Amino acid sequence: MCFPIFYLLLVLVSRSKSEYEATMIEFYGRLESQLPSTSGSLIAKDACVTKCLDDKECVLAYMDTAGYCMSYNFSSFNESTSLVEVPKSDGFMVAVKTNEMVCPIESYLDIKMAYVDRRNDVNYPFEWIKNANGWTIKSTCPAPGMIFKRSETITICVKRYYFKGTNNDARKYCEDQGLKMVGVANQAELDALTCGIPKELHIDGTTTCPTACSVGNKDF
Repeated sequence: MCFPIFYLLLVLVSRSKSEYEATMIEFYGRLESQLPSTSGSLIAKDACVTKCLDDKECVLAYMDTAGYCMSYNFSSFNESTSLVEVPKSDGFMVAVKTNEMVCPIESYLDIKMAYVDRRNDVNYPFEWIKNANGWTIKSTCPAPGMIFKRSETITICVKRYYFKGTNNDARKYCEDQGLKMVGVANQAELDALTCGIPKELHIDGTTTCPTACSVGNKDF
């Protein structure tokens, strides 16, 4: 009688290769509805994994046996995306970055994978959500949104919208979409919103300028 044999590859890539605390977990899996060969680059598997490990914002490397590699930042997942287990014969492998891994007691599919959104040094925590076939992920602040930490308890996600009208019109435009027009708390936020180039912005708040405010007339 023949019995099926399943091979599990669960590789932890050394943290010493990274500039910050992180581990890559490799296993046979794929992202639903996406293939590395469609928009990936030809990169050797080990180089693909190491590239993601050393990239501050990368959280996932996705590879196939043909040598194609794709890297994903947390901000890339603007919609709920599923990561599913596949057999080795399918030819797909993923490497997930984590700084908090809890080894499963029973099935390896119960493994916990968590990391942080490192954009602008916010280090906002997130976790891959377990489901019946694997895991799902969705960014709390997908690109082109920008995440900022204002205090230990307040983290905001800011996105630019191109709009012509008054400040009140802009405020209503945001509210109609369930959003809130935000102010600028510091120079880093201002630089991100303006790309470092002085320009007019509709923002929340008021000014005490006696006349028209100049670009340099700001106080954080």
